[in-house]
Amino acid sequence: MWNHNKGSIAFVPLAEILRTEGFLEEAQQVCERGLEFNPESVSGRLILASVYWDQNKKSDAERIANQILDRMPGHAEALKYVARQRSRPVLPQKLLWQTSTMAEILADQGEYREAVGILDRLVKRDPKNKDLKLRLNELEEMVSGEEKTIA
Repeated sequence: MWNHNKGSIAFVPLAEILRTEGFLEEAQQVCERGLEFNPESVSGRLILASVYWDQNKKSDAERIANQILDRMPGHAEALKYVARQRSRPVLPQKLLWQTSTMAEILADQGEYREAVGILDRLVKRDPKNKDLKLRLNELEEMVSGEEKTIA
């Protein structure tokens, strides 16, 4: 049907079938061609965003999703692509409290080993942070001095 009438919206389900079967290049071509004749097709754009996402073309998927959002602010599926692209890896809950501030609180309470542990993890996550490295070295010296006093 789509071959006989390029203006038909039949490209949308055709592209989705191609995408789900793993024919991503073909799905992309069908979407792009279909959108030439149906530039207002939100569902066509959404399938194209899905194809780009599956091809690991995340910024292209976000661009298409933003085109949908320009026409339909709040479109739930389009928002997902924008949110996925902009989201950052989430730290495990147990690491959220492990900050330089918490390390300082522990150090102020004399809990140097715990403070060193936190700062060590922070330095591994941000090895270029000179302030963290300096404070870690200071606290490590305090811990080693503490060990010498006990021995």
